[in-house]
Amino acid sequence: MRAGHSPGGSGIGQAAPHLSAAHRGLPVACDAVAPRASAALVVLLAMALLTGACGVPRSAWEFERELLAADRLADYGHHEDAYQAYEALAWRSHREDLLRYIQFRLGLMRERQGRYDEALTQYRSLWAAPMSLYDEEAGRALLRSALIARDALGMPAEGDRLLEGLILTLPNTAAADDAFVELIDVWRESGTSRRIVAFTSEHYPSLANTEIADNFVYWTGRVLQDDLGEPAAALELYWTVISRFHRSALVDDAVWRSASALRSLDRIDEEYGLLMAFIDAREVSWIMADYDSVYYVPALFRLAEIHEERGELVEAIAVWRRYQTTFFLSLRVDDVQYHVMELQRRLGDIRGMRASLQWLRDEHPRSRYVRQGEELLAATEAEGAGEAP
Repeated sequence: MRAGHSPGGSGIGQAAPHLSAAHRGLPVACDAVAPRASAALVVLLAMALLTGACGVPRSAWEFERELLAADRLADYGHHEDAYQAYEALAWRSHREDLLRYIQFRLGLMRERQGRYDEALTQYRSLWAAPMSLYDEEAGRALLRSALIARDALGMPAEGDRLLEGLILTLPNTAAADDAFVELIDVWRESGTSRRIVAFTSEHYPSLANTEIADNFVYWTGRVLQDDLGEPAAALELYWTVISRFHRSALVDDAVWRSASALRSLDRIDEEYGLLMAFIDAREVSWIMADYDSVYYVPALFRLAEIHEERGELVEAIAVWRRYQTTFFLSLRVDDVQYHVMELQRRLGDIRGMRASLQWLRDEHPRSRYVRQGEELLAATEAEGAGEAP
């Protein structure tokens, strides 16, 4: 996990502006050499500007331009021409990361040509000697090898073995996440979802501090909830994701699924508290765009629904109002306003209905709910419903 930085820094320098240079840990004679230091700084800045103006060596950018041209050949399906171009570039590569990228692309070209033995040999040269646990090219090569074995060569057991090996040996790569999803799909389709739980239970302790750990926990929870009908066990795993891992879309997924599990266990008060805390933690930015989870709106709708199920119509209206003020540009604010009128009708609050209708007329004059709201208000007044106290 990445440690956060305290906002505003340490503040040490600001806390003691009255201290002398000596007490701040600086040489007292510093002022005497200030002109020479300034001159040296000017020289350094000038050198930096000249270096920046020169840019990268011509051979480097020419190489990368040729690499992009080879990629373009591959994109247009000219696999043999691309292979030849990559092969020529491999001898001239000036960086190890570019060389490994080229080696992966050589294998990919042979795979797309159906020359699987050559592709597997090329891929193996990468994944058999990874640079580190974060070697993405090695991870991608091992993933492609597994899929060739499973899908092209009709060797599902060998494909699964390679996928498992990828997860266990390169757990910090994006390819490991992809491999795990592949295994989940295969095991779920074959009706052996319990195998997923066994696999993650066995290997999670050794992978708990790797990049794949949150996916391990989350997907096991989903299998327990959706396939095995064990929402209580799933809930424990979702809570692990929420409490242990850094805030992410996966954590948001875990929150929403936790709410679903709580609902299936008839623990509505806990569901309400979880969703309210989730909404209250919404991050708002004054400089750039807000972080808005896809679950914020469904969470607000569910909170209002809980109040309505309990007959707490005033509280439900308050939640709907919160939705309107939080997401005031939403295309559904007029839908919600009409629904608020329906709730106000059930409360006998004609004045509230009139105010809601006027808001619709002012803010959304072309909405279909203006006419429907007028009809609803007219019907309510014709019934002689009393004013809310």
